Amino acid sequence: MPAPLKATKKEIVTAFRTREILAAARTLLEQRGPEAMTMEEIAAAAGVAKGTLYLYFQSKDDLILALITQVGENILQDVEASLEGLGTPPEKLSRMVSVLLEYLNRERLLFPMYARELSRGERESIEGFRRRYQELEEKSAFFFGTLEALARSRELPFRVTRVGSLGSFFFSRETVTDFTTVQLASAEAYSQFFRAMRERGVYLAPSAFEALFISQAHSQEDLEKTLAAADESFKEIKF
Repeated sequence: MPAPLKATKKEIVTAFRTREILAAARTLLEQRGPEAMTMEEIAAAAGVAKGTLYLYFQSKDDLILALITQVGENILQDVEASLEGLGTPPEKLSRMVSVLLEYLNRERLLFPMYARELSRGERESIEGFRRRYQELEEKSAFFFGTLEALARSRELPFRVTRVGSLGSFFFSRETVTDFTTVQLASAEAYSQFFRAMRERGVYLAPSAFEALFISQAHSQEDLEKTLAAADESFKEIKF
């Protein structure tokens, strides 16, 4: 087993100064509050120049976030330790609650900040997912809707079946919903379309009964180029 790497002098000094700065900031935060304390005061309390402080933290908000993160990491570590011990589930739950109440009492200022930051992060994460899925739905509706409209403009019998970003299309006069109706679709027309699209650099599934997936990796330009190729390919289909 290789020997563990030793920390360099620079790394040791950086870690030491970071701890000193955070400790000084914590004391000032408790004494004066987040709004009143200044970076100048933190630098003086930590025994470093103001310029040095900015090498470690670019703003007061960054420094406070580091304190919040430190509290969060300590909470998670202590909660995990409380759950690893022996005992019934109710006993473990009781120990975990005791840990949280102890932090709430000990970290009267930073614990609520941590809880708000955690809640905000969860909200932003949920909203981010919603926004991405909404964008995906809009992309898919645009692509499959335009594809169907282009085929109809060429007077081709064409049906799209779509759920979210998953869709299939068929050269058929009937809406495809099951095994019986899919047998009415023209595999020959799909084969012609497949070859025409391939010649234009778009590689579809060779089977007429496969599905297409729109993803976040597909840009608007990708979709528009594919639709342009489809419009040209529709001209070559003999139905």
